[in-house]
Amino acid sequence: MPKNLEIKVKLDSFSEIEKKLKLIEAKYFRIIVQQDNYFKSPKGILKLRLEESKKELILYNRNESSEKRWSDYKIWEIEDDAQIEMLKDILETEVIVEKKRKLFIYENTRIHLDEVESIGKFLELESVVVDNDESAQREYNFVYDSLGLRDYEELRCSYRDLILKNKNI
Repeated sequence: MPKNLEIKVKLDSFSEIEKKLKLIEAKYFRIIVQQDNYFKSPKGILKLRLEESKKELILYNRNESSEKRWSDYKIWEIEDDAQIEMLKDILETEVIVEKKRKLFIYENTRIHLDEVESIGKFLELESVVVDNDESAQREYNFVYDSLGLRDYEELRCSYRDLILKNKNI
């Protein structure tokens, strides 16, 4: 099962982070418009992600109370709209999250600058485990330190949770 180490922080603006991303030569990938349909699930978090030309069902597990936010996840490609309709008929939708994501890549780390409808601007950092946990941790630490993320409060929840709890952040 794929695995990554991640963090989410609330931002007022993307400008300072974008300057720091240039300094470490993170590659700008593209802007992605996403809709995440979160379903009620007895285990883990289950969402249907719809992008311009890609549709995926994503299941992930993460212990929000652990020192580090390691996530295990599975991704299934959805082939057609009939499969999407079947999922929506079978599963109960908890919440729909609409966002515009600026994606940057630094080696095996994805940096998302997200504008999430109704809750604001965020940064998500995800260092994917390729070789082992230790190398992912080193890369995560480098990007974390380079972006000055210790100056921000870490949010230990998903966008689903933020919207459902209607947190005042």
